[in-house]
Amino acid sequence: MTRQVHISLFLWLQGTATVSSFSDYHISSKSLRDRPTLSAAAGRAKYFNFVNRGGNMMAEEKKDDNHHDGWLDDEMKGIQWPIDQIEISLKQAAQSFFESSATETATTNDDVLQSCINNQSVSIEPFLISIRRVLHRYPELMYQERMTSQIVQRILTDMGITNYTVGWAKNIHSKYYNPSTGKIVQTTDKGEQNDGGGHGVVVDIGSGQEPCILLRADMDALPIVEETPLPPDQQGSDTAKFHSNHHGKMHACGHDAHMTMLLGATYLIKSLEESNGEFPFPGTIRIIFQPAEEGGAGAKRMREEGVLSNFPTVKYAFGMHVWPTLLSGQVGFRSGAMLAAQDNFTLVLDGVGGHAAFPHLCRDPVVASAAFVMNVQTLVSRGMNPLESGVVSITHIDAGDGAHNVIPAKATIRGTIRALSDDALSQLREGLIHIAT
Repeated sequence: MTRQVHISLFLWLQGTATVSSFSDYHISSKSLRDRPTLSAAAGRAKYFNFVNRGGNMMAEEKKDDNHHDGWLDDEMKGIQWPIDQIEISLKQAAQSFFESSATETATTNDDVLQSCINNQSVSIEPFLISIRRVLHRYPELMYQERMTSQIVQRILTDMGITNYTVGWAKNIHSKYYNPSTGKIVQTTDKGEQNDGGGHGVVVDIGSGQEPCILLRADMDALPIVEETPLPPDQQGSDTAKFHSNHHGKMHACGHDAHMTMLLGATYLIKSLEESNGEFPFPGTIRIIFQPAEEGGAGAKRMREEGVLSNFPTVKYAFGMHVWPTLLSGQVGFRSGAMLAAQDNFTLVLDGVGGHAAFPHLCRDPVVASAAFVMNVQTLVSRGMNPLESGVVSITHIDAGDGAHNVIPAKATIRGTIRALSDDALSQLREGLIHIAT
């Protein structure tokens, strides 16, 4: 085993620091983000424009993201900081591990360090739970993670970490598209102002030299209504303490847990610092909190802004995702691609409406919608190599106003395509366009 920074040990820390089961929630999936990329008239496309995912902006030093009107001070009062200092055994185990060579002794030191990390993780569990609940109360959508970023920055500062930078993951395509009008707007229908993103946080811990290992967590939530039951007699319940405060938004994908795990790992890594400011491990650990994972290509933005190439250049990067089918304490992994890339699409079918008694005088978008939905199922089953992986899912169909005897003039279909390779994704995209047109 090499004596480079063996950061997988800290990933085990993250894995053992999962603080809550998402089976506690009953959620109702509303519409996904509107990504209006496909429109058609009676099955013929007017335009098709998959979202351009580019970016080019350097990170900035800390700025007015720290302005929080006092709400953050109140939230931080609920954080249960560890009372006891980090056990000296953890520092000793880390020192022995990084000083050892690739021998049987090194393997023993590996086991000792993992044991110390796991024990220390358990001791800071209340700290982690309280962080996660604060984050869960303030879910924000991609490129709108201002409050989330403030929470992360404040916790880092209270850990004694002040050398972090913010301003990462600027949204260069920073305007919203309104699918009902076809216009670009600066304000959403809920009155939310588009501030252009830039809420990512990055901090380097260590010598500032190579090798550099990156640990990453995502920050954004989903446009989902949290329907955790909260009857009047339970308003003071434990569940009510971390129910989403932002109606229509929820941390339903686990990003609040991801940030919590990374903050926990950061706490333990920072605790290894000696009084002279040095750390037992060689090189640098780069901690990044990434906005806009849910379709916004926030990682791509940060990469283009230099999060991988800035000195010290990142040699290895690690990320992880909670998974509902794995038991707590288990870690799943594989060689190659682990999770699929995706494109979201919206298909608008403009027909000619009329009375249901006279279908021959109409151009029925409902029938066209049904034909489209059935035909796209063959893109994977009959169009892809059986050794490739791909998914086409239709997730939303809307037509008419509820009248039983009226054929509507318009139907809207939304969905997503997913694949594990660029070629497969392009094939699905081309097939989707072909069927629509």
